[in-house]
Amino acid sequence: MDKNRTTLIKLLFFALLVAAVAAAAWYHAHAGHFSEGEFKKWAAGYGRGAPLMFAAVYALAVSLGFPPTPLTIAGGLVFGRGLGTALNAVGLTLGAAGAFWVSRLLLHGFVAPRLEKRKWFGDFNEGVEKNGFYYVLFIRLLPIFPYGAVNFAAGITRVRFVSFLLGTALGVVPHVFIFTNAVVEAGESAAHGLRVTTGLVFSLALAALAVAAPLLVSLYLKRRAR
Repeated sequence: MDKNRTTLIKLLFFALLVAAVAAAAWYHAHAGHFSEGEFKKWAAGYGRGAPLMFAAVYALAVSLGFPPTPLTIAGGLVFGRGLGTALNAVGLTLGAAGAFWVSRLLLHGFVAPRLEKRKWFGDFNEGVEKNGFYYVLFIRLLPIFPYGAVNFAAGITRVRFVSFLLGTALGVVPHVFIFTNAVVEAGESAAHGLRVTTGLVFSLALAALAVAAPLLVSLYLKRRAR
């Protein structure tokens, strides 16, 4: 069996796994299991092991390419500002590592040789090979590209895993804190009859800024490229 066929078979199994997890998530979502009360009940059932279980589930979901936003919200609602931020950051980082290796093992040998013929990819590869940490850190601090896409794309390049992991671990913390804090403030406001507090306004303003900053940087880079 040639290498390309083996890669395609592995990708097929991976796609089936993603489809199975997506089907299970869809079923639980429509059954009403994805609510704040259900999440807290689930966490209480695992006791002290709930934080570790949550981080593991978060990491697995991100490794399979699922969007992290719903789990980030759940982390803030269930575990609060401090522990929720820590667990969300750990889940994001471990999930990014998992997606990186999925891509490196399944896609790199199949996709990279085809892209290396293009000059822009060769130049980019040289850059991330030498300064991968700074590339990854910049992308994480100003997430112009979708989080999951960066994880899988990085596995195709020659960026070192340690550089990717460290850049991700440091780069996700500010955004994770901002959004987890916004979730906690919004939850506390809802629990008190949608009371608008200074903390809520400040946290939502920070979240809006975190969303707007990458868009503004992207527009600036496009104009500069023209």
